[in-house]
Amino acid sequence: MSETTTTTTTTTTSSLSVNDNNNNTPNEEEMRASMLRFWLGALGHPVILHLHENTTVMGILCAIDAKQEYLQMSQLSTPLYLYPETLVRCSDVISLEVLPKTTAGKSK
Repeated sequence: MSETTTTTTTTTTSSLSVNDNNNNTPNEEEMRASMLRFWLGALGHPVILHLHENTTVMGILCAIDAKQEYLQMSQLSTPLYLYPETLVRCSDVISLEVLPKTTAGKSK
């Protein structure tokens, strides 16, 4: 009689995330969720945009596109004109300040 030996090899794989190093660094999913919460909270609020060449404008934040390339603004007050509705390129924005809704129409 001949004996047959069967060997089974089991391979396990594990996925590593950015947060595996236990240094409380947020992973990509947590950062994206945080950014989405920020934009949702800022919608409808007056914002001050600080642009290049020392320009500051103020308006109501209405929307941002999925790629975060354009801000849709209403009542955008610039040094030259008041735009009822407009798009602002995010690449033109150095920083933005989100103001409470009660300060709409007041200048800083």
